[in-house]
Formats: sequence, structure tokens, C-alpha cells
Amino acid sequence: MQNQKRKAKNTAETVNAKKNYLYINHSYGSFLLGDNIEKYIRIKHRTVKTDKNDYYKHCYYFYDYSIEAWCISSFIDVICCDKECWYKGKNLIGMTFDALLQLLNSVPCQSQVIYVHKGYKKNGENQIVYDFDKEGLQVWVWLGKIVTILITKYDPEDEYSDPRK
Repeated sequence: MQNQKRKAKNTAETVNAKKNYLYINHSYGSFLLGDNIEKYIRIKHRTVKTDKNDYYKHCYYFYDYSIEAWCISSFIDVICCDKECWYKGKNLIGMTFDALLQLLNSVPCQSQVIYVHKGYKKNGENQIVYDFDKEGLQVWVWLGKIVTILITKYDPEDEYSDPRK
């Protein structure tokens, strides 16, 4: 029991030692895309319930990092940030979308409007979702400000190819 507590503390200290910071196509802080979630499970977290039809059956919310890790077969596929997401010394959450475009020096490859239900007796939001495929980012914007960032790896093999070409 004592060894398990010591291991949990050491893992948490290792993750705490590295600032939560976005590394495009790689990680957010110590949470590496593609890593087995078991590496992080000792850190204080809760399992996020998902609909049985959801693609991501295993989701974990890590309290100290305010992130969700969405997993496929126990491997981290997406990291979701909605409280803070640091990149180049700036918090992307709350930043204007125009400021993000300048910071990334990139433009989205596509966008769409998605209605986000906010709960019983609450008004929902029509958020604009921008995909930055090469950066592995999906950026959710409401009223011109970033509210959520989804981080994943860019895989050129997954790109849509137009059958007419």
C-alpha cells in the first residue's frame, strides 16, 4: 500500500514538474498523445461517463490539469482543454480567434457551426468549430473567443482525398 502511494506521488510530481503546455501534434504538458492511459491513472482523476454510442468509450478528467483524455483501446487519442491551454506563453482559452490565427500563423482547413446544449433550462450556444488538421487542433469558438481546444495528432494518411482527382 505504501509503495502504491509513493508511486502515485512520484507520478504526480513528475507531471506537475512539467508545465501544462501545448506541443503541436505531440502532447499537452506531460500527457502524450498515443500513450497508454495506465501511465497517468494514478493521478487524481475521475472517469467521464459517455454515451454507449460514443466513439471514445474511455474518457478521464484529470482534476489538477483541468483536461480530459479521450482514449481508444486505452491509448490517449485526444486531449480536451476548456479551462486553460498554454501555447507560446499564451492561454488559448478566452483568446480571440483572430489572435490565435496570428499566433499559429495558419488558417483552418474547414469550419462548421455546432449547437452545444448547455443543460436543462439553459440556453444553448451555436459555436463555430475550426479544424486545423496539420496542427492537430480543433478549436471551438463562441462570441469570437475560444472556449475549447481539442488536441490530437495530425496523420496525413487520414486526409480526405477527392475521388474526382
